Amino acid sequence: MLAVFKSTTWKSYAGLEDTVKLGYRRPATDNNERKKNLRSVNELPTWKPAEVQAWLDSVLSNKEELPKDFNWLLLAEYAGQLARRSDDLEWARVSTRVYDWLHRVDLDGNDSSMALRVYFINKRGSVSGDPLLDPNVILRWFYENLPMSFTEAELGIPKCKETIAKGNIEGPDDLQLCRELRHIKNKLTIINWMVERDTLHPDEDLSKWLAIRVTLP
Repeated sequence: MLAVFKSTTWKSYAGLEDTVKLGYRRPATDNNERKKNLRSVNELPTWKPAEVQAWLDSVLSNKEELPKDFNWLLLAEYAGQLARRSDDLEWARVSTRVYDWLHRVDLDGNDSSMALRVYFINKRGSVSGDPLLDPNVILRWFYENLPMSFTEAELGIPKCKETIAKGNIEGPDDLQLCRELRHIKNKLTIINWMVERDTLHPDEDLSKWLAIRVTLP
C-alpha cells in the first residue's frame, strides 16, 4: 500500500530516470553461462530472462548486430505474456525494458509498459525505488506528459463531446483536443486499477483527475 505524495515529489524521483529507461534491475547470473544470440522472437520460450537481458545489453550497446527487421514490439508483447502466464517478475522486467526502449523518445505513448507494471504492483505490492514495482514511476509518466492543466481538461470535455455528437470537427485543433482528452482517460484508467485494488492512495490532485475520468470522451 502506498500513500501518494504531492505532485512536486515527482522531481525527487529524477534519479530513477536512467533505471526506468532500462526498465530492469540486473539479476544475478552465472559467469559461466553460455552467451546466446536471439535471432527470432519464436526462440523466446527456450530462453531465460537473464539470458535475454544479457543479449539486450549487447545489442542495445551496438556490440551485436540484429537480424534485419527484428520485431521489437513482438518481443515486448511476448515477454509480457510469459510474465503474466508464469507470474514471473523477471520476464516482466524484460518486457518493460523493451517497451521503454521503444518509447524512449515518446514515453507518453508507453501505455503497455505501465499497464504491465500495474498488473504486478497489484499482485506483488509496491516497492519504492524499483523500476517495475514503484507506483511513482507510473505517476511520473502521467504528470510529466500531461498536455493540459486540470482546468483546461474540464473545459475541454463538453466542447469535445459536442463536437463528437454533431460530427462537426471544424479543424485540427478540435480533433487534437479530443485525442488528448482520450489519452488522459486511458492513462487514468491504468492508474485507477491500482486505486481499485488499494495499492495506491491518491492525493487531492490525483483524486480530482480520477473524478473526471468517467466524463472524459
